[in-house]
Formats: sequence, structure tokens, C-alpha cells
Amino acid sequence: MIHPGHSRPRCRPQHKREQPEQFPELVPDQQTTQGGSHSRHGKPGVTQTRLFTAPRRGWFEQGHQTTRLRPQRLNQYDRPGDPTLINQITTYNGGTNTASAIWDAYQQLQILNQPGAVNVIVVFTDGLANNTTASFISLVSPSAGCSSLTNPLTGVIGSDTGETVVFGLFDPTAQSLNDPTELRPAPQSGGCANISNNGGLNTNIGAYLTGLPSMDVNGNSTNGTGSIGAYKPVNLSLINPVSVTNAGLNAFDDAANRIRSDTTLRPQIYAIGLGNNPGLPPDQVLLARVANDPGSAYFNSAQPAGLFVFSPTIAQLHSAFLRVASQVLRLSR
Repeated sequence: MIHPGHSRPRCRPQHKREQPEQFPELVPDQQTTQGGSHSRHGKPGVTQTRLFTAPRRGWFEQGHQTTRLRPQRLNQYDRPGDPTLINQITTYNGGTNTASAIWDAYQQLQILNQPGAVNVIVVFTDGLANNTTASFISLVSPSAGCSSLTNPLTGVIGSDTGETVVFGLFDPTAQSLNDPTELRPAPQSGGCANISNNGGLNTNIGAYLTGLPSMDVNGNSTNGTGSIGAYKPVNLSLINPVSVTNAGLNAFDDAANRIRSDTTLRPQIYAIGLGNNPGLPPDQVLLARVANDPGSAYFNSAQPAGLFVFSPTIAQLHSAFLRVASQVLRLSR
């Protein structure tokens, strides 16, 4: 474990240089094997490695929704309470809404508003960004027969981990750590069954929408018309699992680029990908691009550089987090 500040006393007084405060936001994507009732390995990987890089405010992405843990200072490194909280997170189908997760973390950095601090976001995921939260009010087909919709009709649409079905719309807001909101309809859907999950996954949603949204609820582009070109090609008028996943990947990519473009806070993004899980693995090329890793073919020297680390299995997660932690601590010196 890393225990900064526990150095040996020196023989002569030293003038300690004031260090900037560190505000890392740790955003693990809670998908399938990382926890919940569908965990193949029993416990989330982050639990088995323990949290040594404690965030000031921790945001944990449970597939489609985001859960905030209690505020903490960075110097509280080994917190046994956090794994307990993480183990309480449950998910019904293992969806991954990475664009919402990273944007929630960025909003916390904006609230703290410390331009001189080391502002860091750490993304931890074991799959593809296959869920998107957006407004669907203009995309509901008359054939859906929904007469009591409320603007903006914010809900989540998703694809399963194997890209075989599309489902939605469902509630993006969890009331607790163990609240699987996939089983609830989008709040503004008026309970219209044709466009809502209600006690189970509605896999007929594609028949009652005219298309996919061009941006998510935070303004991140799903088709490359935002701050950066599309990472994956997507036809928004075609509602199938690949289109839904690619829209989510593009929103994640656009969100990261917008965050790195903040010249005031200058956030740095670090990404950890976990392999050897059911479903499609994390996109390593995208994660390196999101982190603006200097080794990426997409590296942008005009933006803050981060780091991407891939952990092939849970066995390498501890080393992956240590690499990221050492980089964050080096920035503060």
C-alpha cells in the first residue's frame, strides 16, 4: 500500500514546498463481473485491490446510473468501508453508461473549482459503453400509443453485453446503492409500456422509436458532431445493438474530449480496463484515446496527458491501480 508522508526525519530542517491539493475522481464502471448479482468472481475487482487512491468525492457507476459515496480527503488511503459500499451496488443486466459516469466526475471537479489543484479523473471499466441517458421526447413514434409523455422524457437506452438486443427506456436515477433501476420505466414516460422497462427489460423499444438521440443528457455527441469526430460510425436512424453501443462509445469519447479541453481546471484522465469478463471486452484503443495517453495514436499534445493501463485479469488489478496512483502522486510533488 502507498502511505505518503511517512518518511524518515532528516538531520537538518527542510523547507517544504507547498503542494497543490489533489482532487481525483474515481469512476469505476460497475458492469457484470465487477459486482452485483451477476458477478462471476464474487467481488468487484476494485474491492480485491482495495482503494488506495481515495477520491475527495467518489462516484461509482452502476451500469446506467451513478452513485456518490461519502466525501473523503485524498490522504485517507486505505478505507475498508468503501469496498463494503461497492459490494452493495447491484445491477440487473450489467449495462455500462461510461459517458454519464465521467461527466458526473467532471461536474464534481467543477463544483470544487480549484484551478491550481491536481484535478484527476480515474475511469475503471470492464466493458463497452453500451448505455446512453438522453431525452427521447422527439423520437417516440406515434405507433407507440403513448399519450401522457412529459418533456424532456429523459431515460436510458441500452444494449446487452453481447450486443444481441436493445432495451429501454428506463429510469436513470437510483435511490440507493442496491436499486436496479432497469426495472423501472423512465419517469416521464407515463408508464407507456411500449417504450418502457417495467419489471423487466423491454426489448421491443426499437419498434417504437424513430431513431437514436444525437446527444446525451449532458450534451455529449453520439455521432461525432460535437467536439470531436466520431470514434465509431453510427446510423442514428437504425436502432440495433451495434448502433446503440457505438452511440455510447461516441458520447464517452466526446465527453472526455470536452473535459480535457477545459483550460481552467485542466483535468487529467486516467483509465483502467479490465479483461477476461463475459461479453465484449473494453475498447483499449478508445480508453487510451480518452486518457490522452502519450502512447496513443490519437494523442493530442495540446491537452493534458493521462495514462491508460490494461489489466488482463483481476490478478493484475492491484498493479494497475498502483501505476495510476504513482502517477497522480508524482503530479503533486
